[in-house]
Amino acid sequence: MEKTDLKKNMSIIENHLNQNNIILSDSGIELFETLDLSCCELLESVDGIANLPNLTTLDLNECQFLNSVDGLANLPNLTTLDLSHCNIKNIDGLANLTSLTELHLNYCNALKNIDGLANLINLTELTIAGGCPVDNLNALINLPNLTILFLEGMESFHDLEGHDLDMYDRQTVSDFQEFIKIL
Repeated sequence: MEKTDLKKNMSIIENHLNQNNIILSDSGIELFETLDLSCCELLESVDGIANLPNLTTLDLNECQFLNSVDGLANLPNLTTLDLSHCNIKNIDGLANLTSLTELHLNYCNALKNIDGLANLINLTELTIAGGCPVDNLNALINLPNLTILFLEGMESFHDLEGHDLDMYDRQTVSDFQEFIKIL
């Protein structure tokens, strides 16, 4: 993309960011495949993003006032999503994103429920780190293609001492079903 195209596209995006919401109209923005709204600290709602059917990559990292992802429910082509450092409490709005392959939920300190992941059968990579107070990981059992799982600093699961966990020959998350139930 040429510099003038990039400048034009940034101008389009800036015109559609209205304080706390994204407002889209007939401006060509619906053709975007990648959208980086990271560090939009005042962003509270992503409802307008539903009008981006071609979107494959969305970065909402450090949108600290974002507390709901329900506006993302109708993005059929979304494959990569970063919600790190957002104030979301659950991810139920992601349940229909069956094309999603990569999801980052680092430092989502209000996130307690990840049941919305249960239908994401194409998810291959998931990171949850930084003290997310997730109650359970049972939704991960239904993710047959999950091959990269990074869990770190999850307060709810700090005490696994005394559990005999055999890790030999395990390749996918479904191979860890008894481990997930312990958590």
